[in-house]
Amino acid sequence: MLITDDFVFVHMPKTGGTFVQNMLQKIYPNATALETHLTCSDIPQQAQELPVLSIIRHPMDRYVSQFHFGWWRMHPERYCSQAQWNAMGIDPKNLSFRDFIRISDAYFKGYFSGEKNGFENHKTASPLGWHTEQFIRFYYHNPKQVFSELDERKIQTGDYKESEFPVTFLHTESLNQDLVSYLTKIGRDEEDIAFILDQGKLQPKEGTKRTEEDDWQSYFDPDITRFVCERERLLFNRFPSYQEELPKRVIKNT
Repeated sequence: MLITDDFVFVHMPKTGGTFVQNMLQKIYPNATALETHLTCSDIPQQAQELPVLSIIRHPMDRYVSQFHFGWWRMHPERYCSQAQWNAMGIDPKNLSFRDFIRISDAYFKGYFSGEKNGFENHKTASPLGWHTEQFIRFYYHNPKQVFSELDERKIQTGDYKESEFPVTFLHTESLNQDLVSYLTKIGRDEEDIAFILDQGKLQPKEGTKRTEEDDWQSYFDPDITRFVCERERLLFNRFPSYQEELPKRVIKNT
């Protein structure tokens, strides 16, 4: 989290937040940096009246990014207990992408270090996804309650958004331009922020690096695509532009 004089930046993991925070610290050298992945509910009292800026990423692409970065591979105990890993009979160091999707849905969602994290839902027709849980946790008042009360009607009508913090979302897919547009809108001098447009992507210091040509589509067969679309249906409802990028046959059958 970064607190500037103009807004608070909330950093959802694997969305390009390291790049944005790096750019913002050049523009706001006196900004206050707190723990990296704090949520909107963690914004300090003295900054709660400031606007909130964050980033959203296509759910499919974010799953691929998480798979490659592999924090779950480097620190498996943060996701599953050793007993859970043993019960699955899977070595996290050799996990395939397909297994990663399935295991994240079964054991990463709803857990922290192998223990229940308090996010449960028994009202939807089919389970909600790991990314949906994270989205509610990061951007909603009373997130556990909101998550527990989600049902299909609320997902379709968007009633759940009543509990959302007023956040401006940049998009990972157009991050440089989105950041410049936002800063221009709040009054920053265009000449002072133009350098952002020429900045390249920041690669993580850990994990497997992805090339620019490594698109998420190549990781998803129709079965896994349908599975993620179903689990993350709230996100595709909340950000319909991402649904437009999915194969039409998958949307029809989801």
